[in-house]
Amino acid sequence: MAKRFEDCANCKGMILGGGQRKGELRFCSVACQRFYHQPGFCDSCVSQTTPEQVAATYAFRGLFGTRLLGFGKHCESCNSIIKRRWICVVLPIFPFGEKYRILQLTRLRWQSRKVKYDPS
Repeated sequence: MAKRFEDCANCKGMILGGGQRKGELRFCSVACQRFYHQPGFCDSCVSQTTPEQVAATYAFRGLFGTRLLGFGKHCESCNSIIKRRWICVVLPIFPFGEKYRILQLTRLRWQSRKVKYDPS
C-alpha cells in the first residue's frame, strides 16, 4: 500500500502535495532538495565571506520591519544568494547594513555569511 504522507529526506517534515522528487528521495521544497545535495557553503563562497551572521529580521504582520531581499548572484555550486537587510513599510524603503550570502537550509531556516567585498 502506498504511503499517503511522506517525510522530507532533508528536514523530515511532512510532504503535502507533490513535493520535489530526486530518484527515490522526496523533498518538501526546492530549498530542502538543494541543501540535501550540497549541505553548506562551497569553498568559493566561504573564501568571499566572513563567518559573521546577519542580525535578526522581523516584520510586524508582514508589513513593518526588516527583511532580507536580493534576487541575483546565485552561486552555481551551493545555491546561496547575496541579500541585504531592508527596512520595509509595506514595501521595501531602503537597504541598510552589509550584504550577506544566504543559504536556505529548509523552507523556514537559513544560514548566512557576511560578504567581504562586493563591487556592485
